[in-house]
Amino acid sequence: MRNLEAVVDGKRRLYETSKMILIIVTCIASITILGMLINGMATLQTVTAKTNTLTSVLVDCTTPHGDCYKNANRRQSGTVKAINEVTIIVSYCSMQKQYDTEDKIKKCVNDRMPAELP
Repeated sequence: MRNLEAVVDGKRRLYETSKMILIIVTCIASITILGMLINGMATLQTVTAKTNTLTSVLVDCTTPHGDCYKNANRRQSGTVKAINEVTIIVSYCSMQKQYDTEDKIKKCVNDRMPAELP
C-alpha cells in the first residue's frame, strides 16, 4: 500500500509540476505575443503617419489651391515665357536680310537676349 501511495503521490507531483510548467510557458507565450502586437501597432502608426504626410504632399502638389501646385505653375509659366521670348528673338533675327549667315543670326540673338530670363 505504501508503494501505491508513493506512486500516486509521485504522479500527483508530476501533474502539479507539469501544470506549473504549462502555466509558465503560457505566460511567456502571452508576453511574447503581446510584445509583437505592441511592436506591430507602433509600426502601423509610423506607416500611417508617413502615408498621411505623403498624401498631404501629393494633394498639395496636384490640386490648384495647394502651395506646391501654385509654385510649380509659376515656374512653368516662367519657363514658357522664356521659351517664347527666345523664339521671338530667333524669328526676328532670322527674318532680317542683314543677318544672312548663321554666325550673324547667333550674334543678333545674343545681342537681344535679356540679361536674365524669368
